[in-house]
Amino acid sequence: MAANNRIIIDSVYIDPFTDEGFKIIFGTEGQSEEILRGFLNELMKDDPLFGNIKVIRFRPTVRSRQRKGGKTIIYDVLCETESKKRFIVEMQQEKNFNFLNRAIYYIARALAEQGERKKGEPEWKYDPLYPVVGVFLCDFYVYGLKPKLITRTGNMDLDEKELVGNHYREYFIQMPEFNKTAAECVTKLDQWIYILKNMPTLEIIPFDIKHDKALKQLDKVSRVAALKEEKRRIYEANLRQKRDRLAALDTAIMEGRAKGLAEGRAEGRAEGRAEGRAEGVTEGRIEEKLSVAKAAIKMGLDNASIIKLTGLSESEVDKLKN
Repeated sequence: MAANNRIIIDSVYIDPFTDEGFKIIFGTEGQSEEILRGFLNELMKDDPLFGNIKVIRFRPTVRSRQRKGGKTIIYDVLCETESKKRFIVEMQQEKNFNFLNRAIYYIARALAEQGERKKGEPEWKYDPLYPVVGVFLCDFYVYGLKPKLITRTGNMDLDEKELVGNHYREYFIQMPEFNKTAAECVTKLDQWIYILKNMPTLEIIPFDIKHDKALKQLDKVSRVAALKEEKRRIYEANLRQKRDRLAALDTAIMEGRAKGLAEGRAEGRAEGRAEGRAEGVTEGRIEEKLSVAKAAIKMGLDNASIIKLTGLSESEVDKLKN
């Protein structure tokens, strides 16, 4: 860290999985519309209910909702397609134990808020009711979802296995499932996800973006050197917090391993027999896993990430939380 207490940023592009980085890319009125249009059109191109987005407008305010331990920022935009269909998109990214519950809660809020009316206005009769699409960029595995890159949800007839209406959609993008190289990114959506996942390590965007307005805008606004003083200060603070969390997790893992090995060896020596040594090592490994899991819980990791990290079962993780 520099002498003036400023964090050293050694990357060309900002990290989109920080609050300020996410806001700069997807939540800044006047500069994010082109980026949103390009990304959302690639993400939702296979959903015929929404079609090609032509116009994007930020709704009156960016909503900041308080939650225990911090606040959730939701970027809320109204989209209009070439065929004049309208729908609302809510962009979010953040770790949370109850991520699926929170996602549907905010979608329900966005649906219900459409019925709010001022005094003197005529009674609202559920028309128009714009569909709401939740888009969740997750740099972690979401507990309750299968480990695949993109999961889409919506209202469904459970017997016929068919979608019912177009009231809402959820798009969960689990970044840990994306492992393609730049050369393997043959679709535009692949390119978008590759860039977003690898932005902090990129020196240039490794694709031809000369004729792609959205990616050109992304390249322009997401460069660290382009940040104004106030935005850079906020971004530095966000980046420091993220690095501190990762460092704390690494420390917990190392301490857990050391503790587990020490206890396993001590147990094995005390038993003095082959079976005792094996049992002691096993016990030590369990202690290691529990130590790491407890630290991960304190840091706010979701169940799926903790299970993947430690090898514990879902019931063992839940027991540690209670």
